Amino acid sequence: MPGKKEWIYDFFFPNRVIGAYSTLLTGRPSRIAITAIEDCEVETYLWAEFKDQYKTSLGVNQLGRFISEQIFLLRSKREIDFLSKSAEQRYLELMQSQPDLILKIPVHRIARYLGIHPESLSRIRKKMSS
Repeated sequence: MPGKKEWIYDFFFPNRVIGAYSTLLTGRPSRIAITAIEDCEVETYLWAEFKDQYKTSLGVNQLGRFISEQIFLLRSKREIDFLSKSAEQRYLELMQSQPDLILKIPVHRIARYLGIHPESLSRIRKKMSS
């Protein structure tokens, strides 16, 4: 995408549900693209089918509620982290929660996820290693 800045919305790891929460609520297409950086298996569900199941299945209702709550909690934490923590703090927390991240994801993408330039992340990493 020439001229457009790449934003990293999130990283998703095994056994996590992914999706655009706004699409879930509004039914409108998402402007977010999902890219796999390594081979993976993906299960997809059509929202219309899922929504139909809401009418008859307590289990699907509970699953939908759980997914919605998890997405909300993750988004809220990310917003609060951006407002209240430095890039260094966010990087440290990311490395503590996902220590193998550095092996799987290029540094420039981690920097984008943190909302900083790759050079800034290099300085943070250098500072933390000394």
